[in-house]
Amino acid sequence: MSSFTEELVVRVTYRTERGRRCVEVAQPFAYEVGFLGSGDLVRVPVGAPTDFGSQPRLTWLIDPPFGLNAKADAVHDQLYRDGSRSRIEADQIWWEAMAVEAKALQAAGQAFAPPWWRCVRYVAVRAFGWRNFIRPHCRRPEVVWSLLATWSLVAAFCLAAWLGLVILLRALTPPF
Repeated sequence: MSSFTEELVVRVTYRTERGRRCVEVAQPFAYEVGFLGSGDLVRVPVGAPTDFGSQPRLTWLIDPPFGLNAKADAVHDQLYRDGSRSRIEADQIWWEAMAVEAKALQAAGQAFAPPWWRCVRYVAVRAFGWRNFIRPHCRRPEVVWSLLATWSLVAAFCLAAWLGLVILLRALTPPF
């Protein structure tokens, strides 16, 4: 079973990131992916900002952003920020971390996020998380140029295919 290697300690800084209030991680924090002793660690460095659960305020009644999945949310924010893993992998690690955190809270006799709520959060992140995942990467100029080059190649290919189809159809249709 995977685990969090240290306790999460944060410092309130009153800074915002993308319009949301954030706190900073005050001590190094890590999550071991997969199983205990796997060596696959997600490290959250000191000073890394996190807003924990980036969710609509209406849902704060059920699960406040600094609430039941705070550790898993901090790990997820770091994965989205550093881009060291794909988005689907980051979301799967978050799903696993939420379950690990819930199991630890339940064993300690504390309130924990029920499985149905973890499912709702996971589906919401899969549907809308792309906006937060791609944004930090677009700040790097080489990624912007890479995206532009990719999309221009796709556009050129589509245009060539369409023109080829038009020419082929004109050649195959008999004159009237």
